[in-house]
Amino acid sequence: MAHAVGEVLSHRYRIQKLLGQGGFGAVYRAWDMQLNLPCAVKQNRESIRHQAQQFNREADILSKLRNPHLPKVTDYFTLHGQGQYLVMEYIEGEDLEAKLEKAHNPLPEARVLAWADQILDAIDYLHTQEPPIIHCDIKPSNIRITPQGLAVLVDFGLAKIYDPTDKNIERLRAVTTGYSPIEQYSSGSTDARTDIYALGATLYTLLTGQVIHESVLRHIEDPVRPPNQLNPALSDAVSLAIQRAIAIDPRQRWRNAAEFKAALHNQALPVTQPREEFNDSQVESLPTVSSDDQNFPSDFVLPGAKLQTTPSGSTRSLVLMTIVAILVFCFVAAIVGLYILDPFDWLSGFSSGREAVTSAAIAMQTAAAPPVSGGALDGTAHDTPVASSGLESEHFRIGVLAPLSGAVPFYGLSAKEGADLAVKEWNAKGGLLGKKIEMVILDSRCEAGSSVEAANHLVFQERVQYIIGEVCSRASIPVSDIADRNQVVMISPVSTNRAVTVDETGQTKPFVFRIPYIDAFQGRVMAKFAISQGLRKAFIFSVANNEYSADLGRSFEEVFTSMGGKIVGKETYPASMSDFSALLNKVKSSQADVLFLPDFYPAINLIGRQAKAMGLPAVLMGGDGWDSTKLDLEAVEGSYFTNHFDPEDTRPVLVNWMRKYGAEYNVKMPDAVAALTYDATNLLLAAIEKAGKDDPVTVAQALAGMNWEGVSGTFHFDDQHNPVKSAPILGVRSGKRVFITTIEP
Repeated sequence: MAHAVGEVLSHRYRIQKLLGQGGFGAVYRAWDMQLNLPCAVKQNRESIRHQAQQFNREADILSKLRNPHLPKVTDYFTLHGQGQYLVMEYIEGEDLEAKLEKAHNPLPEARVLAWADQILDAIDYLHTQEPPIIHCDIKPSNIRITPQGLAVLVDFGLAKIYDPTDKNIERLRAVTTGYSPIEQYSSGSTDARTDIYALGATLYTLLTGQVIHESVLRHIEDPVRPPNQLNPALSDAVSLAIQRAIAIDPRQRWRNAAEFKAALHNQALPVTQPREEFNDSQVESLPTVSSDDQNFPSDFVLPGAKLQTTPSGSTRSLVLMTIVAILVFCFVAAIVGLYILDPFDWLSGFSSGREAVTSAAIAMQTAAAPPVSGGALDGTAHDTPVASSGLESEHFRIGVLAPLSGAVPFYGLSAKEGADLAVKEWNAKGGLLGKKIEMVILDSRCEAGSSVEAANHLVFQERVQYIIGEVCSRASIPVSDIADRNQVVMISPVSTNRAVTVDETGQTKPFVFRIPYIDAFQGRVMAKFAISQGLRKAFIFSVANNEYSADLGRSFEEVFTSMGGKIVGKETYPASMSDFSALLNKVKSSQADVLFLPDFYPAINLIGRQAKAMGLPAVLMGGDGWDSTKLDLEAVEGSYFTNHFDPEDTRPVLVNWMRKYGAEYNVKMPDAVAALTYDATNLLLAAIEKAGKDDPVTVAQALAGMNWEGVSGTFHFDDQHNPVKSAPILGVRSGKRVFITTIEP
């Protein structure tokens, strides 16, 4: 029986609406009365004891996942006689099944590939967990697109932890017509290639408008046609990549998400030792598909290409017997109540918009901060007085601007977690000025327009007087103008452009500070380091219309040439470029010793892979934009980059923070964005405490005179509110980041 609207589960979740149900469970929209935010609650009505134990184990693992393309599992519980419950973020958006229905035609290849890249990042994250997590129910209706275009893979109701040695795990047999591979119908093991098949089938549907036939029927006489036969506009590379993904035999599919992603973009992965693969011995032997003279090719099968259309009698009989056995199994399972869940869609969505965040949880809300009545988007002062952050509220409120969607959502996630951990620690000690600290986090997308709108919302609607953010300089610069004009203290945790803290006349903005060193300092540091390594000929790449890239490039060139180095070439490329082979050939011809790459990790991964594939001898060097857990360390082996902290530093403050952060967010190696945002938040709260009152003028004065030891180092501010601190140089050796040296300011 479904729960009634208004019913409260576990003394916390008030049911608001039934979203969907099947024979063994239901999904509800609910209201979390403890955190005052909406959530989605999924119920499994089966509660056999060993399955309940399995549920608790798997739910605990799922609750530790953090990825912008996956909804966050926030709670789980069991109610006697009613079943097991999984609580997740409530996510706004439209699923891809609905988008396809509205279009009445196949969706554009470029748009589908952009979504596919994000979902492949999500399943790569799941598959590389310890132990690996298999989603088991990827399909168009389980991929939500938020209003800001972020693709989110939802519905963990069928997800399973991969452990072929655990014989007590009940193997999931719930299937979805057209998207479940053959091993999901039988007693064979599901593994990462199960999700590869399902995503391949999903892309097939989105790009052709047709759902492929049941995997158990495809052996008989209905082979799948290549996608570009149904949609001639598709590129050959995409068509072939999808065909391999939906091979019947899991051994012939792409082994992992990275391979599938590279194939979709027609990019060869560098030749490396393959990551540890799932054991094929765990996959049940599959019916042989034969023609007159061949079985499966040794490399891979392209479904629909050269598969028999008139199977032999023995093969037909084997397949039919398999189908009959499966039908009988499903019927008996329904009778005896095995742990089989009806697959139904999860209402979901990773909000890329405003988030009201307390020290305990993050409340996802709408997408972008609405324009504020009476407030100018240029950041000019408003007539409405700004209320105190603490005096008129039960909480002391601060604002945080982070790119939770857009170009660099992983940076946004790190910033959010860094700030959140600092606030949790302060609240555990009693809060600030006698009040608990509350954060209001808005999605600023690493864009000027979105950041201005969000900043105005913070200042003139939320009435906060203290802001942490933004990450990207192009977003922080206009926000700093708003903050300074309205006497709101702002600390940028990551932005390195000089204009963040200095106005167009060269005057310091009295209310604006930053934690990282500036762009020019990074360029100078890397130039000095290159010369110290005996490198004398440099080639510089820069991103068109990108001040960060241009500033690093200019300062590198200035110092490198002043110390006797020679610039043998410079090239500029658009931010959308993915094929760098022509530019890299120029670097190779120039016989450069070093290729300086002041860009962010997505482009660095592409350049590194392509440079490695062509055997480019030049040493790759870059700035802090390289720092990310998503940096492809194999592709940039032997390279160097500046960073804001040394993870091998043994100072207690850093060691303790890395331990706490890793335990809280299940991250082995936090990135510099998390470290700097943690420092920025702690420094702001310490300055308010030092001021002894909620007054931005006094707090700004306290900040200007502080000496601070944080996880990113010990520093004080100069007269332009830039930190004075040393710069660690990190290198990549044997697939790991290692400390190389420190360059003093």
